[in-house]
Amino acid sequence: MAAIPTWRLLVRLKARHIEKQESVVAEALASVRECEAGLEKARSAEARRRSVFTANQQALFELYSEGRSFSPDLALMRKRQIDASEQDLRQAEHETSVHEQRVNTVREDLRNARSQLRQMQQQARMFGDELDKAVRLESRVQEDLQDEDAEETAVARRAGASGLGVEQGVP
Repeated sequence: MAAIPTWRLLVRLKARHIEKQESVVAEALASVRECEAGLEKARSAEARRRSVFTANQQALFELYSEGRSFSPDLALMRKRQIDASEQDLRQAEHETSVHEQRVNTVREDLRNARSQLRQMQQQARMFGDELDKAVRLESRVQEDLQDEDAEETAVARRAGASGLGVEQGVP
């Protein structure tokens, strides 16, 4: 039957597509891990910059609250440190946000790749089932043909043995 080679071809093609999609899933998973590592680094950098900012704020607060006299230059220096560390902190927060967006994007890509893989695997199972059905049908047809041939042969032998196989003159 022509259906069997067609189903076999579809099963082989789907297997190749699944193999390629498995590579896509593996690459997406590696990308997720890489982006998550980048996010962790960004979060660590943000935490360090936040602690520097907090320390600078605390230093200025202590300068004002000690009750001792201090030079205005020292207060200005502390204020500049706060401003610089705040700018660094905002930059770190932005970088963390960018990394979070990347992680979300690559996670979504991974979910999509896995979903496509599951669909392909489901199609491959369906194609395999159809191939099995076609093979079983072909087998039944062959058995039926063999049974018919065997019956015809048996009838021909019986007819030959009883003399009915010789054509008698018909008036």
